[in-house]
Amino acid sequence: EFGGFIKEGVCTDYQNRSRIANLLRFESSKLGEKQKKSLEEYVQEMQSEQQEIYYLIAPNRTAAMESPYMEAFLDSDIEVLLCYAQIDEFCMKNLGQFKSKNIVGIESSTAVLKENKD
Repeated sequence: EFGGFIKEGVCTDYQNRSRIANLLRFESSKLGEKQKKSLEEYVQEMQSEQQEIYYLIAPNRTAAMESPYMEAFLDSDIEVLLCYAQIDEFCMKNLGQFKSKNIVGIESSTAVLKENKD
């Protein structure tokens, strides 16, 4: 698997960052275990009112899905990319945006969900 090298490229090759980002693949809260999707697929499937790409750094899928940070996103049916590698957080922060959408860790204070008004 070349995932680590691709993530390193996102962090070091500023001229080709967006092109390299198209090659990234992540597990997701809406996919089964070991299934992965691209950032492009994530953006295409986002809720219409969603403005950010969300991710969570965790040691494994079980820990990610049981994270207290995940509960609000699952309740709101908002997809979260699951990141397990040590380089993932560095990669996501260096990438910063994809398709004009900010990339935000759900543990961050900037990850704010709007409450649904019934």
